[in-house]
Amino acid sequence: MSGPALPKILIASILKPTRDTRAWEKFGLSLRETNKYDINIIGFSAKRKEQADGVTFYSSGIKNSKPSERLLAQKRFYELIHEIKPDLVICCTFEYLRLCGGLKKKLGYKLIYDVQENYQLNLSLRKDLSKASRSLRARFIRFSEAKAKVDHFILAEKCYTTQMPEKQPALVLENKFVGPIETLMPLKINDKQGYHFAMVGTLAESFGVLDGISFFKNLLIKYPFSKLTILGHVTLKEFAHRIFDESEDTPNIELKLDQNPVNHQDILDLIQGVDFLLCPYQREKAFLGKTPSKFFEAQALGTPLLYSGHMGWEEFFEFSHGGRPIDFTAPFSAIQQFDEVKSSTFFLNPDQWEVNWESDKKKFLNLIEKLLS
Repeated sequence: MSGPALPKILIASILKPTRDTRAWEKFGLSLRETNKYDINIIGFSAKRKEQADGVTFYSSGIKNSKPSERLLAQKRFYELIHEIKPDLVICCTFEYLRLCGGLKKKLGYKLIYDVQENYQLNLSLRKDLSKASRSLRARFIRFSEAKAKVDHFILAEKCYTTQMPEKQPALVLENKFVGPIETLMPLKINDKQGYHFAMVGTLAESFGVLDGISFFKNLLIKYPFSKLTILGHVTLKEFAHRIFDESEDTPNIELKLDQNPVNHQDILDLIQGVDFLLCPYQREKAFLGKTPSKFFEAQALGTPLLYSGHMGWEEFFEFSHGGRPIDFTAPFSAIQQFDEVKSSTFFLNPDQWEVNWESDKKKFLNLIEKLLS
């Protein structure tokens, strides 16, 4: 005779992959380890439905970020949430939030809103949109978030507690690294004629990709055997063309660009395999106070990170010495700047526990248990 049915948990995204590093590797795997829940995940996938690893994965039904596709995703989500009948929904995007809030009383589930971004503030990064379009999107975000009757918030950044103080009660769960720590300490970089650099993740102008390319090109004067690998997803075709244009005369630059999010393990493998990870973020209000997930990943994998100065990130590396600030807007001093940071000793005190998801996992599981009790 089978026992009582396990509480059903639905983790829902639109464009993030079903095996996304946050929804699956952190939330999904942590829940699965308990053997207490029936886990269901909606996200970007080529398969409409897949049962694997003791979890049911559903495709959001979306192929790209066009408005028409996003509307289809809403219809698909409406059908799936009625099919799954969850006891708890972890909504990982504001786009599902209005539906989640509207169906909450009817279907009787608890609702967690995982705030992965300050979506309104991020609109300032969308230089491709008109002012009217950004204003319209901001109103839609405010409307979606205001109407949902959320039981608990999860915040992906500490700074969101001050940026969005209305999102209470809240638990901060940063985008920490999942997996064994590979950092060797201390690390002294050997002198050689070439170094391998990488830029990974979201590739957009505000993330400083073009500044990073210019910085690298200037390093080639002294370090001609260096290599730069750029791996990530570019949502704007026009910007992808600019990356290709800036790189076409430099065979030392390897481009691995995709319109969709790339496999996260490929990103981790690249970070671990290079000499330095470049993070040439431009000074945008949307970035201030945030800690990119690649900071935790490089720290855990033992790869020195060169980041834009004057962003407040010095504090993150103050204890570990796992990264150094660079002025990527001054490419003609690239060699001098690089020689200075290259001579440093990295990872004097890697704070292994604090950069790992294991330090937060218990708090997450306690929240889930409390809401379902």
